[in-house]
Amino acid sequence: MAKRRGRSWFGQIILFLVMALFFSALPFILGLVLDKSGIALALFTTWYALFPPVFLLLLAWLLYRQEAYWLLFAGRAWIGVGLWFLVQYLLGLAVGLSPFFILVTIPSILVNKVGYVSGIVIFLIGGIVLSFLGNSIADTALDTKKRFLFLSSSIVFLVVSLVVLPAFILLISRLSINPVSGPTVPDSEEIFSWIEEVYNFGDRRPGSEADLRAIVYLKNKLKEFGFTKVVEEPYIFDYWEPKSWCLNIQSQNDQIKQLNCFYVPYSGPTGSDGITAEMVYVGRGSDADFETADVAGKVILVEIPPVMISWDQMRHFTFLAYDPEGTARDWSHPYPVGWMLKYDAIYKRAAKKKAAGIVSVLKGYPDMGEFTYYAPYDGHFRSIPSLYIKESDGNWLKSRVWKETVKAQIKLEANVAKSGGRTATVYGILPGRSQSNLIIHSHHDAPWQSGVEDSSGVSMVLSLAKYFAQVPSEKRDRTLIFMFTGSHMIGAPSNEAFLVKHRDGIMANMLYDIAIEHISDDYNPPAPPTGLVEPRGIFITESPVTISLYAKAMARYNIYRGLLLPTGTPLGVPTDAGPWERAGYRIVSYISGPSWLFDKNDTLDRVARDQLVPLTRMYIDFISQMDQLSDFILTFNLNALTIGLIVVLLTPLAALSSATGGRRRRH
Repeated sequence: MAKRRGRSWFGQIILFLVMALFFSALPFILGLVLDKSGIALALFTTWYALFPPVFLLLLAWLLYRQEAYWLLFAGRAWIGVGLWFLVQYLLGLAVGLSPFFILVTIPSILVNKVGYVSGIVIFLIGGIVLSFLGNSIADTALDTKKRFLFLSSSIVFLVVSLVVLPAFILLISRLSINPVSGPTVPDSEEIFSWIEEVYNFGDRRPGSEADLRAIVYLKNKLKEFGFTKVVEEPYIFDYWEPKSWCLNIQSQNDQIKQLNCFYVPYSGPTGSDGITAEMVYVGRGSDADFETADVAGKVILVEIPPVMISWDQMRHFTFLAYDPEGTARDWSHPYPVGWMLKYDAIYKRAAKKKAAGIVSVLKGYPDMGEFTYYAPYDGHFRSIPSLYIKESDGNWLKSRVWKETVKAQIKLEANVAKSGGRTATVYGILPGRSQSNLIIHSHHDAPWQSGVEDSSGVSMVLSLAKYFAQVPSEKRDRTLIFMFTGSHMIGAPSNEAFLVKHRDGIMANMLYDIAIEHISDDYNPPAPPTGLVEPRGIFITESPVTISLYAKAMARYNIYRGLLLPTGTPLGVPTDAGPWERAGYRIVSYISGPSWLFDKNDTLDRVARDQLVPLTRMYIDFISQMDQLSDFILTFNLNALTIGLIVVLLTPLAALSSATGGRRRRH
């Protein structure tokens, strides 16, 4: 008897490994050659995790349906599918070796890397077991009834694989988004007036008088909108408030020059006399830089380069990069938390080496006049006094340190009080027909008056709260909770406290946390504003139906320059929803990151006023659309669905439609 085609195990493994690698690279390839503003590509990307394993099962059916025993056929098919899960898992382990591995693990990023171990165990191990059993069980010849079963099940298998599944995806993805109707949507003037009122309280750092006034204001606003249940939950934290700071440089000729500087929040205070020590240059503050420099008891001078973020790089990781006019192409600027993240690593090395002080040069920081970069904002006390200086002053100072012995005097006076700060989380509850709830939130604290960070986010939550407060409770399926957190600028510990306190109540019934922050224009000094919006990212837990709804809403309301991102990108979730996501809760988190975000020059002029109403209307529709769907439809994991579909439906259909239709002896 001639050898049947496809019987080589070696050939199968090689073929399916090649196909798995191809499917791993396909989303990146499509993102390179196609416009990611297209909704069709966005929907394909959203549901992508379903396609490779189903295609590989169909390929296995085409190649191995002539196998002598149906269990052996099923084993081959499962091994083929399991190789997809194995390849994505192994590529994920290799991401630290090269950026290439990040790009080819986009499929696993799009499902938050969930389900790959289960897929390996079920399909690879299960496939080996089925193959062993298939070689051990005798078979019988086909009869007429089984031949008919083979023919009919083959047709069903092909229809389900090639027609029904894509049709189901298309149907779910095309759920209609009805125009906003019913209550009046707040207009731009009203929304902006709330931004102005919060802004005019003053610098709203946690525990400040301005932020305490904002708390009272928000409680009163919710009551004014008709909320009958408004809650204020106090939070106590370690307080740090600067009083004065300066940096004096003394060279060998005893001349003293005072440099323009700004403090690092929560740095070690020095007292009125400050600290004076020799200054030593440590480059960019790497481990190697510290190894070659004697820094004990000295003030270190370190350069912190910017971390650049760009539209063209981030779009590769998106479900949708919506910018139909191409206005964000080639867009790039410094990431506002980039300097902060690098400073934190430098501080740890400096503390280990017992440095007396730190002067950090923020290279590439936008020149907007007064120098006021307020970061890090984690609320952690640091014992070493630390200051920032501009790049121009840094270049001058570096040249002096290279040429001669330079002494630096750092003065940083601050009020420090353990457990001396008070803030609060404020929220109002609109009951629905079910206990299942959505939280819509922003944070009321800020580094300065901060028109964008986050007076703008507060105003968006207020606009949605006012709208939905006018919707009769019998028309709200889910409970809606509108929340304003108060500790973002000290690392958001009150968010984590809320999660713990309400773990068995609000959080047990929470479907999604919908966070909205930073409605910003695209001012990128020294270039003047263009009148466009700052590119924004929307981080969303990887649920395909919810992502499809949001993608359609972005296109409908022209939320251009918008990147719809999974939670597993290289950025993580750098938003006030981060504590929710890290604790395992589902999020939809809108944010933008202008380079000047933590600067005093974040004024009312920086708010993208033309976006206030479109965003409000989009979120009204998005929330209303979510309200029409069941919890399961909005929350299932695509890999889990795919595994179940293959095991329960497609594998039996494929096995029944194999040419044996039963068991035959091999001769």
